[in-house]
Formats: sequence, C-alpha cells, structure tokens
Amino acid sequence: MGLQKIRDRLGEFWCASLMFFIALRFGDVINAFTGLYVVPKFVSQEELGAVLPVLNFTAFLSLPLSIFITGYTKLLNVCSVKNEWGKVKRMYIDVLRYSFVFIFLSVLLVVLFQGLVFERLRIQNGLLGVAIVIAGFLGAFAPLFTNTLQGLKKFKELSLVNMITAPIRLVVVLLAMPIRPLTGFFVAHGSIPFAQIIASTFAIRKTVFSKDVVSQPYLDEKTRKWFLQFLFLNALFVVPMVVGNFVETMIIRQRLSAIDSAAFYMLSRIAEIGGYLGLTLMVVIFPFASEQHEKGKDSDLLLLRVIGASGAFSILFAIVCYLTKDIVLSLLPGGESYMAYIKEYMLLIFIYSSVAIWHCFVNNEIASERFKFLRYHIPLQIFFIGLLFVLTGYGYFYGYLPDAWVDFIRNINACRLDFLLGIIALLNLLRLLAAAIHIYSRRIRNKKA
Repeated sequence: MGLQKIRDRLGEFWCASLMFFIALRFGDVINAFTGLYVVPKFVSQEELGAVLPVLNFTAFLSLPLSIFITGYTKLLNVCSVKNEWGKVKRMYIDVLRYSFVFIFLSVLLVVLFQGLVFERLRIQNGLLGVAIVIAGFLGAFAPLFTNTLQGLKKFKELSLVNMITAPIRLVVVLLAMPIRPLTGFFVAHGSIPFAQIIASTFAIRKTVFSKDVVSQPYLDEKTRKWFLQFLFLNALFVVPMVVGNFVETMIIRQRLSAIDSAAFYMLSRIAEIGGYLGLTLMVVIFPFASEQHEKGKDSDLLLLRVIGASGAFSILFAIVCYLTKDIVLSLLPGGESYMAYIKEYMLLIFIYSSVAIWHCFVNNEIASERFKFLRYHIPLQIFFIGLLFVLTGYGYFYGYLPDAWVDFIRNINACRLDFLLGIIALLNLLRLLAAAIHIYSRRIRNKKA
C-alpha cells in the first residue's frame, strides 16, 4: 500500500498525527536516555529531585511572554486559514518588538524569587539563574515559530523540526553538564527551543518571510477587543496551571527527603510516556478544531476519538509497566533505591496520562474560543494548591489556629510521596470527570437544538 493510499485511508488528521507521533517518539528515545542515564550520571541523587521544580520555575518565569505569544498563535491560526500572510508577517515583527518588555519582566521575576526558590530547593545558584532566564525566554518564544507550522498544517516540517532537536540537546548535555551539572542541563534545555526557532524559520521562510509578502495591519478595533479578551481568558487558564505545577514539584522537593524527590524525578521520566499519544494529538487537534470553528462546524466528535485513542494507549502502557516494573526499575541508575515506589510509579502514570487527555480537551476548547471550562478549572486549581500548602506547611499555623487543629493536620502525615501524588491524582481525576460532564452536556444541548 502506497503512502498516498495510507493517507487517504487514515484521513488528514490521523495521518498527520501518526507522522508527528513517530517523529516525537524518535526524539523521546534520545530524551529518555538523557533523562534516565546522562542526567543522573552528572547530577547527584541529593540534587536530582531539584530538576523538575527548577524546570517548572523556568515555565513560571516565562509565563508573561508565554501568555502573550499564545494569543498571537491563535490569531496566527485564524489568519493562516484565510491565507493572510501579510498579516502573519506583521505579527512576527510586532512580537519581536514587544517581547523585550516580557524579557524584562522575566528578569525581574528572577531577581525577586531566585534566592527564595534556590534556598528551598537546596541547590547553589552560580550561573543557574542566567541559564534559567535564557531557557525560559527561548521556551516561550519558540511556540510562535512551531505553531506557525502547526497552524499551516505543515506537520511534515514540524515532525522534522522535532526530530533534530533531541540529538542537539544530547550533544549539548554531554558538553555542558560535566562542567557544571544543573547549569549545563538548563543550557541544554534552552538549546531545544533555539534549534526549533532556527529550523522553523527555514521551513516558513517562503510562506511568511518571503520578500513578495508585504506586511499588513491586522488589529482593527474589533480584532483588538477580541485579542485582549482572548489573552485575558487564556491567562485565567494558564496562570493557575503553571503555578500549580510549580507548587506541586516545589513541595515534593522541599518537604520530602532527597531519595523521595529523586524517585519522583526518575519514575516520572518513565511515567510521562503514558501521555505521549495524548500530547501528540493535543498539538494536532488545535489547528483542525480552530479551522472547524472558523467554518462554523463542531469538533467534539474528533475530540472524543482523540480522548479514546489517548486513553487506550495510556491503559495499555500502564499494564505493560506494571508487568515489567521489576525489570525496568532494576535497569535505572540506582534502580534498587526505587523498587519500593511501585504505588507511586502507577500514580505517576495515571497523572501524566490524565494531564495529556485534559490538555486535548482544553486545546479543543481554546481553539473553538470556548472558555466555560474555567468555571471549574480555576476553583479546582486554587483549592488543591491551598490544600497542599495546608497539609505540608502546618507549622506556619501554630499561633494562628487552635493547636488541636494544627496537631490534627500534622498527624495526617501528608509529607509522603504516595500521599502527595494521591492528592495530585485526585485533582486530575476530578478535572477529567468535569470535562466528561461538560462534553456530554454540550452534545445533549446540540441534539436538542
């Protein structure tokens, strides 16, 4: 069967998803080797648990720029559907101009929070703060370029871009980490978006950056109002999520032992594979759902198929992981230390799998400019962030609350990896249930209409 026949049989969406999935998994093999073997080789077990919270700190620092660029990404998708390349070209010019404001905000956030964060993560700063700012800026800026390929449905080029970044990161890791482990890791982490920006620029140069394309204004009064509203609503989604991820990993590193936080890092590198298919489909569904929305069509049926495929993959992966747990864990550096964390291993697989499904749902909603999910997303995030603080930081409440209440919280003994992961898993379960009710209610309403 020829490639064209396979494409015709699968359809445009699933063919693009398959191609993109294969490309990402090629990179993930290299990234798995980097995360599971190279990083533990250079980073001591005492500092290994700090890697994930520092990664989330990087996402926190780049939050203002990330929200700003997400708004432009949606606007870019709208213009690309209409082949308005002059407007797209002008967007790039404006983003480059305004990004310096957000770089300043990121630097300001580092100045304000780096001492507080690094002290609680039990790591030395050195040049780490500089590496984090650069990696955060590049990480927030790269989606503007890769999402252009996504919006143009250039999944062949997008797949190639993602295939070349993993080997580049491995080379930088091997060169930089022997000099200064954690700083070298974040230098390598920044090399991925840097390579994505360069490669994507070549891929879109004839469409967007051609001399024949004349830049055109794109923000009339109506579009400006829509753009600012979209930025605000997207911020309401992103800010609680990024802060929640940062708080979760920060608490695990700060409140738990070095071996517990190291186990969290090592096991999560494997467990995140359970969400790989969902994270692939999450990227592909956005331009398709956006296009359907622009044409006045519904993308819920496509979303349900995406959720079904992602869920089936995750369940199969969890079964394989449970049956092979003794073999796989014994192969990890210091693997004997992690044999006692089987429950946590399974919880992490559920967490990463459910996060991927949740993001498929959210991407479908945002692409269709529907934000009603914020009604339960924001309260859930705020409640669980507060719950983690209360359960693990009970010592701060002596003198403010009755001692009996604080003693009761202390006796819960929440500062255990299995307990904290159980709380995080519960949050993700409630989000999935809320999303299921949301989709079901909408489909019932659509049938009645």
